[in-house]
Order: sequence, then structure tokens, then C-alpha cells
Amino acid sequence: ALLLLRAELLRIPPHHKRSYAEAVQRCPEQIDQQVQLAYLRRDGYDAHAAAGRIVKYWENRLAVFGQDQCYLPMTLDGAAGDVADAMGAEGLPFSTAVLPVRDTFGRVVVYVRASPLGRTDAVGMDKMVRLQGHMYLSFVFFLLNPAPTNLN
Repeated sequence: ALLLLRAELLRIPPHHKRSYAEAVQRCPEQIDQQVQLAYLRRDGYDAHAAAGRIVKYWENRLAVFGQDQCYLPMTLDGAAGDVADAMGAEGLPFSTAVLPVRDTFGRVVVYVRASPLGRTDAVGMDKMVRLQGHMYLSFVFFLLNPAPTNLN
């Protein structure tokens, strides 16, 4: 499956995967075999879908974090540093809760309630920092929540 995924990634034209290609060069540990396997599991071992999702993730990450932070580790002292600074100064721009139920694949269900993204919220956190916070949480839950291994 990993070989098929890598072949699919090679098939994507370079101009469609610039951020991904830069990540391969600058932070290969963030797209290692374990991460690739997680994408494959999420997409039911469909290598084509997983390759597209990986490339789209890096496009979105660049758009949200910018060139300076995009390729830093996805931690609160790395790429999500602005989120950590804002959380310390202003509090969370959203609330999260792990619900006491699981989905049909046994995954944890997380509820996130956020302020509207079109304006700064009551605590003054701007739109991009909120987006960074959401992307950081999504990344953490993606890595911590085991992907289904049995998709039947």
C-alpha cells in the first residue's frame, strides 16, 4: 500500500504539489511512513485518494501558517506558536469536548465549538490564528486517534 501511495504521489504534477514537495525537502519527518500509513488508513487504503489528501493538507497548511511556519513541527512551540501565544494571552478561541461515544469505526468523537471565522471574536483573536488553532487540533486528533484497520 505504501508503494502504491508513493507511486500516486509521483504521478501528481509538480505544479500541483509544490508545498508537499517542499515539505519532503524541509521536514521529511512530518511525512514519514507512519504518517503516510495513517492517510492510507483514513482513505480505506485507496492510494490515489490518500495522495490527494496529503497534497491538499500541505497546500492548506501553507495557506494557514504561511511560509515561515508551515514546515516547522506541528507543535505549540513550532508551527502553532501563534496559537500558543494567543491562548496564553487571551484564552481559547474555541471549546472542545471528547464525547462519551465512538463512531461506527470505534474512533473518538470530538466536538468543537468555535467563534465565527469572519471576524475577531470577543477575546480579540484574529481569524488566521483561529484557523491555525483548528488545524493544530485536527492534526493532533488525526495522529492520536487510531485510524480504522478493519474497514469492512
